[in-house]
Amino acid sequence: MAGNFVHVARKYVRKTLKNTADIDKNILFITYAGMDAQSLKEIRDMIQQQCAFKHIYFQKASSAISSNCGSGSFGLLFLRKS
Repeated sequence: MAGNFVHVARKYVRKTLKNTADIDKNILFITYAGMDAQSLKEIRDMIQQQCAFKHIYFQKASSAISSNCGSGSFGLLFLRKS
């Protein structure tokens, strides 16, 4: 991963997972577009450092999402406790 991307990815992960007490830590989906295996591993490692999920699944984004977000983008999907 490029230097600037790592900085932005880490900032996104921290911001998204900042209230760990409210997060259901059972399942997290990483939805991504145009990323290699090494980049996905690094993102997974960032996530696990912030919030240890029991199961993490990778899901390629649909063509509609990919065309809107672009190559190298990702999102985190998880549940919050009620």
